Amino acid sequence: MATELGPELLAAISGRSAPVHVALSGGVDSSVLLHLLLDSHRHLGLDRDQIGAVHVNHGLSEEAEVAERHCLDICRQWRAPLEVLRVEVEPPGDEAAARQARYRAWADWMPAGGLLLLGHQSDDVAESVLLNLLRGLGPSGLAGIPERRALGGGAIWRPLLGVSRTEILDCARRLGFAWREDPANRDERFARAHLRGKIAPLLDARFAGWRRTLNRQAGRFRHWSAQLEALHAERLAEHLGPDGQLLLGGIGQLSDDDLEDCARTWIDRTGRAQPRGRTYREIARTLRNPTEGAEVRFGAGALHVWRGAAYLVERAPEPAACDWAPAERPELALPGLCIRAAPGGPLALPERVRIGFRRGGERIESARCGAMRPLKNLLSEAGLAPWDRGRVPLLWDGERLIAAWSGRDWIGAAAAPTPARPGWTVSIEHSPPLTLHRPEAG
Repeated sequence: MATELGPELLAAISGRSAPVHVALSGGVDSSVLLHLLLDSHRHLGLDRDQIGAVHVNHGLSEEAEVAERHCLDICRQWRAPLEVLRVEVEPPGDEAAARQARYRAWADWMPAGGLLLLGHQSDDVAESVLLNLLRGLGPSGLAGIPERRALGGGAIWRPLLGVSRTEILDCARRLGFAWREDPANRDERFARAHLRGKIAPLLDARFAGWRRTLNRQAGRFRHWSAQLEALHAERLAEHLGPDGQLLLGGIGQLSDDDLEDCARTWIDRTGRAQPRGRTYREIARTLRNPTEGAEVRFGAGALHVWRGAAYLVERAPEPAACDWAPAERPELALPGLCIRAAPGGPLALPERVRIGFRRGGERIESARCGAMRPLKNLLSEAGLAPWDRGRVPLLWDGERLIAAWSGRDWIGAAAAPTPARPGWTVSIEHSPPLTLHRPEAG
């Protein structure tokens, strides 16, 4: 097996100066991959100190801590550096949300020009094809698992896709090291574990070569998918807005199948987890008959209809209210939000200001007319998307709302500087960024 991997790895990483890492879960697949990479570094043209591992801790249970300790132990034993990335999965236990959290963490961490190797093998491909077929995914889903793709500032590659789980287990036993079985792999509440535990044995008994067959079909679907992708991308381009939103003016003229395919291509290009088939049907119905404010949720994201377009939105963490003294702490970091203050500017603040977020029903004094107006209306007039209005900070002086961030500037007449209360410049950074629309005339 090591000699089979050598030429492929050599072709992919020969002459690399950037680091090569293995996404290490502690399971047999990623452990074998890391061991072979370390053992073959000279043959692969790598310095040993270019090779490392990355472990994602989902933090969902004590098992996550056990897995992290196991990865630390084997990397210490093999003298390989390990980086641990901690993520939050919302909702907990959601497979798609966990996958998205991992890929976001890898993308944020990825060194410039880096290569991250994943331990997926041919059995994983067969399982993915079957699950994606049952979930109603299109040709891109039936293409299985892509061998390579860009991610962050680098790329990921799966060099074991041509190797079976049996071959990897044989290799691990020959090498004589221990690996850790993730209990989630046996938890049949999860679709893949149920397939492995209940369905795969029945298929083995009746269709012994089903994994090889599905791997071959995945190759064909990759070819067909590339051709269809080009066709759908051309059609999609006619309906895309400048910020990647889907313009709804003429898209309803497409047939049901074309509309669904257009939505698949659009969502696939964002890198988000693909919705299931029935969700695509709901998305297609929403695009054909859009109503302002309509929402379709899937995984950790959602589709929203707003001002003649459909937007794909990732559900952001909800920040909590807190007290802030800008003179003592000029920079404040909250989930998905960074606030910075500097003396001198248009915003007067009390010594201690309460930072809160919308709960509904707030009213604020308008700088334009001096009257108290609903905050919801002012944020709408400023062009802030409805799904982001709960993410913008509100500044309170006791029980009085004195300013609210509109996505572009601060709203509120009560925060104007006075001789007794000098002004501040307060800047806001959101992650992910807010969605803003050009304010409507009048």
